[in-house]
Amino acid sequence: MKPLFLFFCVTFVTLVTYAQDSILAHKGTPGQVEANLVQALPMGNSTVIVLNKGVGDNVHKGDQGYIVGFNDVPFTITETYAARSKATVAILSEKIGQQKKAIIILQKGKPSR
Repeated sequence: MKPLFLFFCVTFVTLVTYAQDSILAHKGTPGQVEANLVQALPMGNSTVIVLNKGVGDNVHKGDQGYIVGFNDVPFTITETYAARSKATVAILSEKIGQQKKAIIILQKGKPSR
C-alpha cells in the first residue's frame, strides 16, 4: 500500500508543479484579470473558490489562474456567471488563509479589457 500512496503523492506534486510552471510563465502578460477571492468553500482535500470576476470581465470556463502568495496556487475556472466565477484549487481552505487576490489568465485569442 505504501508504494502506491507514494506514487500517488509524487504524481500529484509533479502535476501541480507542472501547472504552476505553465501558469507562472504567463505572469505579468496582457490578457489577465486581477480578481478578489469572495469565498473559499472546503470540499474534501480541495477548496472551491468564488472570484469577483465573471463573463462581464471576459472570464470563461477553462481560463486558468493562480492565487497570489502561498506559492501562487494554480486553478482552472469551472463555472462562470455575469460578475462571478468559481474554480477548484488543490489545497485545504484553511491553507488559503488571508490570501484574497488572484490572477486569471484569459484564454488566448480573447480580447482583454
